[in-house]
Amino acid sequence: MSVRAELLALLALVALLESCAAVAPPLGGPRDRTPPRLIASSPDSAARNVKQKFVRLEFSEAVITKELSKNLLITPQLPPDNPYKLREDRNTITLLFEKPLDENTTYSFNFRDAVVDITESLPAKNAYLNFSTGAVLDSGKVNGVVTDLLTATPVAGASVGLYRAADTAGVKRGRPYYSVLTDKEGKFELSFLKSGPYKIYALADKNNNGRYDEGEKIAYLPEPITIAGSPAGPPVALLLTQPDQRAPLATSRQASPTQLRLSFNEGLRDARLSPLGTSQAAGAVSEALQLTDRGRTVVLFKTPDVGDGRYLLTATDSTGNVGRDTLQVKFSAPPATAKKSAAPPLYTVEGGPRSVFPKGQVVFQFAVPVRLAAGKPFGTLVEDSIRRRPLRLPADAPSAPTARSSLCASMPGPKTGWMWCSTAP
Repeated sequence: MSVRAELLALLALVALLESCAAVAPPLGGPRDRTPPRLIASSPDSAARNVKQKFVRLEFSEAVITKELSKNLLITPQLPPDNPYKLREDRNTITLLFEKPLDENTTYSFNFRDAVVDITESLPAKNAYLNFSTGAVLDSGKVNGVVTDLLTATPVAGASVGLYRAADTAGVKRGRPYYSVLTDKEGKFELSFLKSGPYKIYALADKNNNGRYDEGEKIAYLPEPITIAGSPAGPPVALLLTQPDQRAPLATSRQASPTQLRLSFNEGLRDARLSPLGTSQAAGAVSEALQLTDRGRTVVLFKTPDVGDGRYLLTATDSTGNVGRDTLQVKFSAPPATAKKSAAPPLYTVEGGPRSVFPKGQVVFQFAVPVRLAAGKPFGTLVEDSIRRRPLRLPADAPSAPTARSSLCASMPGPKTGWMWCSTAP
């Protein structure tokens, strides 16, 4: 064989080997657009009394996992000391656990877009599984939508968590018992929940740590919701917003001979005053403090127990931010040439006979804080020219504290008459 013939044979052999080693999709025919289907699972869906330490899903074609840790949602969440190991074997996906799952608990495994086929990366349909380790399969449900407060648009990918009402760790340090992510329309749904009260939160969890961190947006309801089995209650609306981390700020102060008024930049939920460097009783000082103007104004009244001096004011806004400020209080003296003006009425009555009769109560609004006289009736009910009776605590005003600026007296039954109020200012 000539040298030229040998060279041509060698080149042909190299080309043949390269063609055999090349990986390319088969030519011709339509693309596979049918996603994998879940055809079997272990344990079975809706199974009870499950004791095994693994979860296996079998699909209609060969599959692999894609971003499993991001897509897989397990509720309730597994404890940190019981992680799973992944095993992939052609058509099956298996999760192996180191320890048994919690007893008498309904589990939900939702793989979402984590399982895809090996040719077109199409996500598997219905890749979820629910079962119980006890005799009962919980049926509680909750659904709703998360909306951005400022833009009024739905929030996709927000983490919605349910925390047991008795859980004291909270959203900053604890982990939700149940959790789910919102879809593209901001909607969420949790099923197979254990009945009971839960606190609900939504987070824009940027670092995916399952906890609220400063700088993240958050939404929550002020009171726990109650899960009471199927069907679900009304949808829950959660408004995502950036929490205000700033403490409330006093913007102005105005002193008079009888009171000191402090205006704030926002409404306060609570205000407390403590004397500094004096022997004044804290109770007497707190009685002289009043929130008005929907919490935007704090009024300190001058009393025999409260006068000029140094005080510590602790103000808490509606989101729990706390501000503390030392006040140097000095009530202004009335000018010597000031004319004496008529004293304002001690109290006013809210509503009239038409509103008092159907509601069964009458409200007295006082101009200053008052203290109810100990051991004495706070008023007298005159039903007619003969019948009258004293009004006492707590029978006739069960919600009235020892000192306040308003008093609500309950009127037992549809009776008519007059009531005199006796209090000690």
